[in-house]
Amino acid sequence: MAALIARGVETRTGLVTVSGAIRKSGVQEIDLGWTLGDVAARAGGLSRPAQAVLLGGYFGAWAPIDEVWALPVEPQSLRARGLTFGCGVVHLLAEDACGVDATARIVRYLASQSARQCGPCVFGLHAIGECIGRLAARCAHASDLDRLKRWTGQLAGRGGCKHPDGAAGLLHSALTVFADDFVAHQGRRCVRRSTAHPAAVGQLAAVA
Repeated sequence: MAALIARGVETRTGLVTVSGAIRKSGVQEIDLGWTLGDVAARAGGLSRPAQAVLLGGYFGAWAPIDEVWALPVEPQSLRARGLTFGCGVVHLLAEDACGVDATARIVRYLASQSARQCGPCVFGLHAIGECIGRLAARCAHASDLDRLKRWTGQLAGRGGCKHPDGAAGLLHSALTVFADDFVAHQGRRCVRRSTAHPAAVGQLAAVA
């Protein structure tokens, strides 16, 4: 985020990286008073219907698209809704993409990036990554979804740094926004027509 001073007048602008179900992916300079809908319009509009948006990057949170479309992408406005501007990532997830699959890719990436200096990262993130990986692959163990919910609640605040907290926050939002999808995957089926494209998750990894 940048506060630019022009001729003595402060203009609040920010840089966001827009990706996913959008016509023009890339970095945009925006007015922080713009809504998510305005940001999408600046990026050429949606390329296909979207169900959710990841705001703030890998340490951010998922939100249902219809609940935040008219919300200003301004840090205080986002915080008031339990969201974050973070590193300025706006990733729009298409309706036919699987939120469980998209979240599993991110969580397993975060687990692989651990400094391996404390138990919550070495064991906690690894176990969570394996658990959500089985759910995404539709080969879940009988209690995987219950374990994922319990472990996510237990992980935050226990690490030597905020790395596990970020992963727990992202997972908590996913378990809420994609609740029906997680239940379907626990039953070894997916209600979506496609999975999140690996390239889209790769775009996020570059800016997380």
